Amino acid sequence: MLNLTEVCDGLTNEQTQRVIAYVAELVQERINPLESRIVQLKQERREQEQFQRTLMLDNQSLKESLDQANATIVILNARITAANLNEQLRDDLENAANQHEQQDQERMEQDPQK
Repeated sequence: MLNLTEVCDGLTNEQTQRVIAYVAELVQERINPLESRIVQLKQERREQEQFQRTLMLDNQSLKESLDQANATIVILNARITAANLNEQLRDDLENAANQHEQQDQERMEQDPQK
């Protein structure tokens, strides 16, 4: 492939100027779409980076909300467990009192003089 100097060797100044202008036009026709594409790709990259930042913030916010919801669930489960234990304790005390009363009643029936 010849370089521009070799192509223009032996041409007049006017011919050389026309060849240079033609080559410059060809090069510019190739460069303009490439420059436009570069600008477009840079814009797309900025948009993707912004989207990724937004996504990361959304994910962080969701994680914090999930952590808060999980903490609330743990607290509610602890309260339910405590309420169940209190209820079980009341039931056990009531059963013990009923059993004691029943035993007293059985003793009274067996030995009414006591």
